[in-house]
Amino acid sequence: MSNTVDEVAVRASGGAVRVRVTIPKTPHNLAAVLWRYDANKKPIGDKPNGEFSRKDPEVPIGSATSLHDNYFLIEGAVLHNQDNPPVQYQVEVAILQDKQILHEQVPSQGGSGQIGTVDKSFAYRFHITEAP
Repeated sequence: MSNTVDEVAVRASGGAVRVRVTIPKTPHNLAAVLWRYDANKKPIGDKPNGEFSRKDPEVPIGSATSLHDNYFLIEGAVLHNQDNPPVQYQVEVAILQDKQILHEQVPSQGGSGQIGTVDKSFAYRFHITEAP
């Protein structure tokens, strides 16, 4: 299990930042939530900042200036389709600004593998910094 945190630099002069969570190579559904933390890694709010699904894969997280030095955690699951034998799956997370992908990653914690008759959990952590 990995607790690594990816650094994502956004332009302060850029527009809104969004997060996209997809599973593009298989027909499986996913369900995930986005948690936001301040620079001291303390939760901001007591509810998730957004929810992801195959139907709604993107969540707006705010302007670049409002996100500076914030941390984020995505917790989710790929939902099984009773696959027997098990099949490969891969979750992809993208951070976008002005509709351009700034960062794209397969979560190292459960973001790929085989799925059969049991849902597979995944997690992804990232930190927003200001681009030079």
